[in-house]
Formats: sequence, structure tokens, C-alpha cells
Amino acid sequence: MKKNIFMWLILVGITSCNNTTDDINIEKQEPNNELGYFISVVGTKNNKDFLSRNYWEEDEKEKLRFFWENSNDDMKSFVFNDETSLDFVNGMKYTDVEVIADREIRNNCKLQLMTGLKTEFKDDYIIWSVSPIDKENIVNETEISLSMPDSFVFNPTQKNVTEHLKNFMYMSGTGIVSENKAMVKFNVIPALLIFKIINKDNDVLNISNVSLTGPFNNKGIIKYDIKAKDVYCIYTDDNKSHSIKVECSETVSVKPSKNIRLYSLVFPTEISNEDITLAVNCNYGDLKATTSYNNIFNNNGFNSNTYYTLEIPVSKQKIDVSDIKVSDFISGDTCTINIDKK
Repeated sequence: MKKNIFMWLILVGITSCNNTTDDINIEKQEPNNELGYFISVVGTKNNKDFLSRNYWEEDEKEKLRFFWENSNDDMKSFVFNDETSLDFVNGMKYTDVEVIADREIRNNCKLQLMTGLKTEFKDDYIIWSVSPIDKENIVNETEISLSMPDSFVFNPTQKNVTEHLKNFMYMSGTGIVSENKAMVKFNVIPALLIFKIINKDNDVLNISNVSLTGPFNNKGIIKYDIKAKDVYCIYTDDNKSHSIKVECSETVSVKPSKNIRLYSLVFPTEISNEDITLAVNCNYGDLKATTSYNNIFNNNGFNSNTYYTLEIPVSKQKIDVSDIKVSDFISGDTCTINIDKK
């Protein structure tokens, strides 16, 4: 019987060694050691910064970087032998996965399957892992439902700028067992929208919430295609309108000429000339403006694994939406919307 499964993101190689986590100084739950099969997997980080992590954080140049944190049950893994979904020793088609963050190299981690497989791992078996989900998300062994909240609640005292997104930072990865090696690549499913609110007035700006409303997708189904041995997603919107909204648990103050960046997520959405509404609720009033999507964004909607910065200069008399940026992908154009204070 082989011992414990570990995964380093993103490139992995399978070995038959025993537990190799002694060099990680953290408290960790022991796996279920009932009869069953485990494998050990190690690997290195992919050099593309925009690939999957649990959180984003900003450096001093406002560049986004990614990192993991420890968790015991946010990730689930399934194992397939060709078109057959395999059972674990507890009778389930999936197992919880423990994420063990590397304290020094924060964008690396180890993953540990918590329950043994009933059959021994063999070449060409496929491991499919999805995070963060719980059992209520699992429709069946090849289908998982996902959703976005009505709003993301940002706490000014939270430990990093995207902690309020962690329950919705969905990602999926597969790995194929072959000749004692496997490659597992996780992809972030949603897009990241950054509201960059700039205070253009001489007084302190106090922000309660900000939102962008339109026909954006807020539901998703992620499916593992057992014939194609690949993963695909389907996205929908419940009511033909969804607000990408960030609520502040307490008002956030922005000094004159300063700015704050508030982070949100949205599922991939194809959109062109449909109407969208920008709203900022602050001490200057409840300011809103409606325009068509392509008057602001120079693209056809939001894509997975991308991030977009929407700069919003605010003063007592108006909001200016200008210099839309699609970082690392498409250069945005410039559009200004003036809103009279009500």
C-alpha cells in the first residue's frame, strides 16, 4: 500500500515515497488510513503569474501576485479510469483535500487526499480537483454547480485585499498518471474586476459600496467530460441582470487625490452593446450612470483567468469613468461619464 498523496502546483511527478511533509512546519490533519491506496506527488510552480491560487495580493506597484493558504476541506478530488469514476474506501466518488501552504514560497503548496482509493492508482488514471466547493455543490461525479453572491463584503481590516473573495475563487485542475509522472494544471474560472475609486475632490470620500450591473453571468456548471477527458464550463444569469457588487462592512475613507482598489469576481460573460449601470454609494450621494458596455470596455466581455481595472474618479458633482484597462490581455480605450449629483 502506498502512503499519502501530495501535490505541488503545477508540474508534478509521482513517486512511491512515504509522507514527505516533515519540512513544513504547520499543524495538519492526518489522512484516513483505512484500507485504500494513496500516492505521493511533488512538483514546481508554473511561471505564469495569472494561473491559479487561492488569493491575489498587491505589491507596492499594484501588481497582482497569487498565493495559497491552508485548508482542510475546501477542495475535492475525483479519480477516473478511462470513462469510469472510481470509488474511495468510504463509498464516495470524491475525497476532501488538505491544502498545505508553503510558508516561504507562498505560491507553492502541497495537497493531500484525505481518503484512500479502493483500487491501486495506475497509469492513465485522471485526477480531477476543484476548489473551493462543498458537498452541496456536487451534482454528480462529473458535474459541479457554482454561483456568485449578491455582493462581496469587504472588511477594511481583513488580512489581504482579496480575502473576501476566497469562497468564490473557483478553480479546477486535472492530472494524468503516466509512467510515474503527472502534470496538474489549475485554472481560475472567474474573472477579477477591480474597482479603482479615485477621490478627485478636496474633502475625504467615504465609500459604502460600488457596483456594476448588467447581463453578467452569476451561475456556472463545471463538467468533466469522461470521453474527451477534459473539463468545460457553462455559465448563465438568473434574472438577465446581475450586480458585480462590493459592500464595505464599514465605510472606507479615501483622502483627496488618493484611491482605493476594491476587488470582485464575475463568471465569464459575452457582452457587447448591452446596457450596464455603474453605481457608487458614498458621502457625496448615491451616484449612478447607465451606458452600453462597449462604450467603456474595448472587448467582448469577461474571460476566465483575466483581471480588469475600472478606474472611477469621483468628485462631489460627478463620477468620471476613465482609462479602462484589461491587464495582460487587451488594452482598453478611454471613456468619461459625467453624473450630476442628485
